[in-house]
Amino acid sequence: MREFQLKRSFALVIISSNSLARLTSNDELKSCLRSVVRHLAPGGLLAFDVANPDIRELARCNTESVRFHLGMNSTPPLAAEEMAVYDPVQQVRLVQWRITDPSSRGRELLPLRLRVLFPQEVSLLLDAAGLELAA
Repeated sequence: MREFQLKRSFALVIISSNSLARLTSNDELKSCLRSVVRHLAPGGLLAFDVANPDIRELARCNTESVRFHLGMNSTPPLAAEEMAVYDPVQQVRLVQWRITDPSSRGRELLPLRLRVLFPQEVSLLLDAAGLELAA
């Protein structure tokens, strides 16, 4: 995602499911966007989604865990516990999940590092890569 060469261009490039947040440094984000620009056909579009940060959630990251249920259609539902730590300087959120269901003791998933992207920052990153925000 950071660096690719497909030797063709596209009218539409899609980066879905908050995938840009997996790029945790400015250099990684810029490299990805430069690669996208190289692959966009004239007039082409980059479609992406990123999570809009919740300041209250970031503020509580280091102080508490959050419990919730996964799989509304599963019987019984899976329970999940999320512990998160937020580095406000690097704007990186480290998330650790523990998933349990009544038939098992639980599983810890590998930690997930996510870049927190603020709306004004996204506009600047796009502009720096030569992209124009359409919507």
